[in-house]
Amino acid sequence: MSWFRCGMLPAVGLLMASEPARASSEEPGMYAEAAVDGSAATIWAPDPATATADLTVDLGRATTITRITPQWTEVLPTSSQVLTSLDGTTWTAAPVAGADGSLTAPVSARYVRVEFTRGPTAERTGLRELEVIRA
Repeated sequence: MSWFRCGMLPAVGLLMASEPARASSEEPGMYAEAAVDGSAATIWAPDPATATADLTVDLGRATTITRITPQWTEVLPTSSQVLTSLDGTTWTAAPVAGADGSLTAPVSARYVRVEFTRGPTAERTGLRELEVIRA
């Protein structure tokens, strides 16, 4: 897996669109960078042969995060978890409070990861965008 860096999205507080992304697997044509490219028209989806998958974004440096919002495709995962890390090795579950991705308390992180288990149907589960909002 390699990191991908895409162009900057001019939104105050939005961190994702300029940061490198990598995924545990990718369906052909649905690459990790699609989840952080600022376009809801593109998606990242894992290889259909895998039941579980993850997408990790390197923010480049530690920053204070107030919201992490995965924007799923129409087929929602069976389960999902958002994790953060300062070093890319030790991961902590993000204290997500609601459907909008607001955190119960700001967290300091350099890396953000979304892990999920595919939905119960054969249809594609994936991410249109992963939004990370800084303080």
